[in-house]
Amino acid sequence: MPLPLQEPRPFSRSLLWELMADRYESAGPELWAEGLPHQATANPWQARAIADLVVALALDTGEPVTVLDAGSGPGRFAFYLLLELQDAWERHDRSFDPPHVRLLDLAAANVDFSLEHPALAPFVARGWLSGQAFNATAPALDAPLPGPTVLVCNYLLDSLPVDVFNLVDGGPLERWVALSMADDGEPGSLDDLIFSYHDQPLGSTELPPVWRDWLQELHAKGQRGSVHLPTGALPLLEWARQASPRGLLTVITDKNWASPEHYVDDPLRPHAGTLSSMVDHPSLDRWVRAQGGAVWSSAHTDLQLISRAHAFHLPDTPRLKLAWELGLGRDSGLNAYSAQLQELPPDARTCLRLLRLSNFDPWAYRRMHSAVYDAIQDELPAWVRQGWLDALDQVWRREFLMEAEPDLAFAIGSIFMQLDAPMRALQLFSVSQERFGLDGRLAYNAAACWVALGQRERARAFAQQALELDPGLESARLLLAAL
Repeated sequence: MPLPLQEPRPFSRSLLWELMADRYESAGPELWAEGLPHQATANPWQARAIADLVVALALDTGEPVTVLDAGSGPGRFAFYLLLELQDAWERHDRSFDPPHVRLLDLAAANVDFSLEHPALAPFVARGWLSGQAFNATAPALDAPLPGPTVLVCNYLLDSLPVDVFNLVDGGPLERWVALSMADDGEPGSLDDLIFSYHDQPLGSTELPPVWRDWLQELHAKGQRGSVHLPTGALPLLEWARQASPRGLLTVITDKNWASPEHYVDDPLRPHAGTLSSMVDHPSLDRWVRAQGGAVWSSAHTDLQLISRAHAFHLPDTPRLKLAWELGLGRDSGLNAYSAQLQELPPDARTCLRLLRLSNFDPWAYRRMHSAVYDAIQDELPAWVRQGWLDALDQVWRREFLMEAEPDLAFAIGSIFMQLDAPMRALQLFSVSQERFGLDGRLAYNAAACWVALGQRERARAFAQQALELDPGLESARLLLAAL
């Protein structure tokens, strides 16, 4: 017999959002280590596109820009963004004031993890990065913010409260939700929640007038089914608008109602122990315009992941608009290259092209590692070999270590070894050993590198260790016999 938890009420006032917040706050960075999807936006391609916007805004206005990374999680995206901003600052001969990135996350543990992470600590020391716990549904920071602001919302709005409406023949209805839990469920577990829906007449949920008109317009066009309006996003957007009198650009990348078929009856979908919803970007566009803002759309509105920019109080910004049109206005993050990663040909040049397209994304490299390893067994032109050496240096520069992640150091080191760069390989094998310990495979590869460097005694020592750790490792046995 299910255990009742909540009587029917509007979606945005449901207990489930408290349960969601508890899940994020209690799990902290472990939620991402356990597999919460985030690589679609927390990647170097997305970071470069947003860094281009930040730099363009700084050059257009001549003022230092503050970047608010809302829903920053463990800090992976911020790391990629700061690398891009640092490189751009150097390319422009430091001709603009360095932007300041502020991490905002519901979980204080995420902010602490980020600010103490070895990859981010240098940016904290230089004054480029700070952070604090922040509730996006009840925002509170010192205002006004100095200079123009860029508010980044990557995969944030899909986890904020929504209100759900059901478009039926008789007109729009409010869809309320009641919650119960399976009798054998774990208290507080989102996976064990049971939803039941109850349609009510319009009127109980307070909506901006522009959204009431939007519902009526959808209904008049013949749209039927469930519509989610992102009411939980409005406090954040309104606060940012009021707090940024020197100019605000919001950049939202999130799930999208890619077609009418996505207006389904199931409002929320499970995601690694959490719940997420699709984002009705057109309704946000209407709200922004009603507040006097401008909307910059992506060229592709039929994708399931899209970006939107909303501009408030901004003067003439030609560089900024061009940066949008050349980056996120053209595509969104992983959309640019993920489909091509599904079936990689065993071709070193094609893999190198895709890795460059991804802006040297470590996640993309992990997906292609096996194909790369096979491809570089063939004779490579000198320019392809050098291209891979340079590309792998860039991938390694972008490593952001979290628990339970594959051994990127060993993976790249094994390619360096195949590319006749044994010293580079040994440097990464040393990192791998420090993090994950020495095993037979690692010891054998180190031995092979020392052979290539003419250091036979060191090679013999590692080959012996390889056999001690893995007596069945025939390659180590043969190497030791040759020494």
